Amino acid sequence: MSTAEFNLLPARVQAFVAARAATRRIAFSAVALAIFTIVSLCAVAWRARIADERLASLRVEAAEIVVLEDQLRTIAESMDATDAQIALQRSVGSPLEASRLVHAIAALVPEDAVLERLFLHGEYLSGEERVKRRRTDAISGRRYQCEVSGIAVDDATIARLVESLSAREPFEQVNLESSRNREFNGVQAREFRVSFSVNLDEPWTVRANAVHAAVESKETP
Repeated sequence: MSTAEFNLLPARVQAFVAARAATRRIAFSAVALAIFTIVSLCAVAWRARIADERLASLRVEAAEIVVLEDQLRTIAESMDATDAQIALQRSVGSPLEASRLVHAIAALVPEDAVLERLFLHGEYLSGEERVKRRRTDAISGRRYQCEVSGIAVDDATIARLVESLSAREPFEQVNLESSRNREFNGVQAREFRVSFSVNLDEPWTVRANAVHAAVESKETP
């Protein structure tokens, strides 16, 4: 027995139903696409926000690094300046050495003489540099090149000063550069200029009392 199926709906209705089914499929596809797009946009926005936060964090870290580099550069420059000052101080001696030297010179000045000027020039010379300057020796190291000038009663007083400097450490290369007449407070006196050097690398001590005693003993007839 054969069967047959008959669609009693009019063709217009059938076309309408098919169109609605197609519309639903398109709508579902559009909704799915919209949902996918929204999810994708949210993911992109989330990643962009994470990237912005990371970028802001990196900028803060970079700013801190720049500040740290500036601080390190300042410290390095300060250390370089300090090293330069230390090197300069080592090359020319220290205020303590200069102070001790002034005390030692003052202790050797006879009572009949007055110092008007004391010149100390610190330097570091190698043996080769000393030879180039045509010095009489080739002593190297830290040295003071010194010069004293003043007024004395007579040449004998100046000679005692030169003798005292020559016999006392750390004075070396003591030379009488000049001696001439000069009127001082209405009295004829002798103006003198004496040069010498001091080796700052050799240890020495100031014995003011002993020096005064030695000078007084030389002045006693």
